[in-house]
Amino acid sequence: MKEGIKLDSEDNFIVKESALLNYLVAVIFFAIFIGVLITRNFEIGNPISEFYFIYPFILLPGIISLIKYSRDKAIIKVNKTGVFYYGVTVTDWSNFKTAYIGEEYPTVTQNSAGMSDKFSIVVTFFDPTRNCDYWYKMSLSGTQDKSPEQIISAINFYSGKNLSFEVFTI
Repeated sequence: MKEGIKLDSEDNFIVKESALLNYLVAVIFFAIFIGVLITRNFEIGNPISEFYFIYPFILLPGIISLIKYSRDKAIIKVNKTGVFYYGVTVTDWSNFKTAYIGEEYPTVTQNSAGMSDKFSIVVTFFDPTRNCDYWYKMSLSGTQDKSPEQIISAINFYSGKNLSFEVFTI
C-alpha cells in the first residue's frame, strides 16, 4: 500500500471535510462574537439599527462551520468497486481510463486578482451506454482532510494503474 493512504474498516478511502479546521473556525467566530458582546459599551444609547446588524454576520460563519463539523458526509470515496463523488458513482474500475490532478487556470475578475487555487480530480472513463469516453471533474474544497496526491494514490492503489501526480491546467 502507498504512503499516506488510510483506509477505513471496510477498505474504503474516504475524503471528508476536515473536522479540526471546521471546529477551529467555529471557535474563532464564536470567540469574536463573545468579544464583541463584552466590549459593546460604546453602542449603548445608539439606535438598534446602527450596530446590531453585525451580529448575524459574525455568527453565521461560526454556525456554518459548526454544522460542517457535525456532519460526517463523504465527499470522495474510492474503494474496490470504483470512484464515488458525494455518494454518486463516477465510474467502476472496468470502465476507468485515467485520473489526474487539475488546476483551473486563474482568472482575474473584479473580485479576485487571480490568486486563488481551484484544484480538482479529473477522472476519465468509458461510458458503455453511449460508447464513448467522458471526463468527470470532482472539485476539491480548501477544507477537506486529504490532499489531491493522497486521492490519486488511492486511485492508483485500487485501479492498478500508474497515474501521474503532476498537476495539469484545465
